[in-house]
Amino acid sequence: MSESNKQHRTWKQKLAHELLEYWVTFAYLACLFVVFAWHRRFILEEANIPVNDYWMPLLEAAILAKVVLIIDLFGAAHRLESKPLIVTTLYKTGLFAIGILIFNVLEATARGLLQHHHVLHGLHEFTRMNRFELFARMLEKCFSLIPFFAFREVARVLGEGTLATLFFTGKRPKPFDAEGVAPSSKPSAE
Repeated sequence: MSESNKQHRTWKQKLAHELLEYWVTFAYLACLFVVFAWHRRFILEEANIPVNDYWMPLLEAAILAKVVLIIDLFGAAHRLESKPLIVTTLYKTGLFAIGILIFNVLEATARGLLQHHHVLHGLHEFTRMNRFELFARMLEKCFSLIPFFAFREVARVLGEGTLATLFFTGKRPKPFDAEGVAPSSKPSAE
């Protein structure tokens, strides 16, 4: 969407757009985090280790979806948008990875407070976590977010609604022909 169109949106349109962005992000993250939690649960069940944090992935997805929108709001994520898509995709994934790490520290602190311990107890629990488990969780979340940010970047470059139209309606927007190729990228018949 062009800058002039963004400026002419009403507050209702802006709110609807932000809510849609939030729910799409939440749905992706919730599916991802629930799959990871169940994977961890199945592995630990083999060792007869019970796991009880069934709702934590949904809460984490809800909060981290908001973190994505906040990072977008502050504009730090838009610094490299003129670079190739791989650069912006990896940059935004890196920013979000930092957001995940900060959230994990805050989550451990909040969990300590909710269990009627002091603030440092939650941080102690976080640092006491097996470093391999912590590293594995960060890797699975960060690398699985690369496709999410890649799709967002492609959607940004194509224009608002174009990617959704291509995926869900089968209609080709004007710049594409029946094979899905942009006219400017076709070889000339000279």
